[in-house]
Amino acid sequence: MKHLFCGLLGWLMLGHPGMSCAEQHEHAQGKAVYDDNCAHCHGYEGDGQGYAFENVFPKPRDFTSGMFKIRTTPTGEEPTLEDLYNIISRGMPGTTMPAWEKVLTEEQRREVSIYVERYYREDEDEEDEEEDEEEEDENAVEGETATQRSRRKKKEMEAKERGGASAASAKENKKKESKKDKE
Repeated sequence: MKHLFCGLLGWLMLGHPGMSCAEQHEHAQGKAVYDDNCAHCHGYEGDGQGYAFENVFPKPRDFTSGMFKIRTTPTGEEPTLEDLYNIISRGMPGTTMPAWEKVLTEEQRREVSIYVERYYREDEDEEDEEEDEEEEDENAVEGETATQRSRRKKKEMEAKERGGASAASAKENKKKESKKDKE
C-alpha cells in the first residue's frame, strides 16, 4: 500500500511540473480522498459523470461548470473554499450526498475542498487562454502572414506613439498593406 501511495504521489508530481511541492502534496492528498469517496458520483474528471451517475437523483454536481447552489458568494460567482468545506462536511440537502463530517477528518475535508476547487479554476484558466487567442484572431487580417502581422503591429505602435494616426486610419492602412502584399 505504501508503494502504491508513493507511486501515485510520484505520478502526480510528474504530471504537474509547474506546481510547488506543497501544492503537489496537497493535491495528492485531496485526490486520494476524492477518488475514494467522491469520484463514484462526481466522476474522476469532476464532471458529475461517475459510475453511480445513473442511479442517483438529483444528478451529481458537475464541478467543472463552477456552478454551485449553496454558497456565501453572490449569484453567478464561484464559492469560497469555506463554502466547499461546509457542503462537504454537512452534505447536500435533498440529494444522496451525505455529510462527511463524521467520516472524514477536518484535514481530509479541507484537502478535498482544495482538490474540488481546481476543477473549475482550471476551466477558467483555459477560457482565459481561449479568449486571448480569439482576440488575436479578431485583430488579424484574413490571409495575413506572421511577418505581415508583425510589420502591421509595428506600424500601428509607431502611429500610436506619434499620436498623428487614429486607430481607424491604422486599420485602413492595414487593409491596404494586406492587399499590396497579396498582389
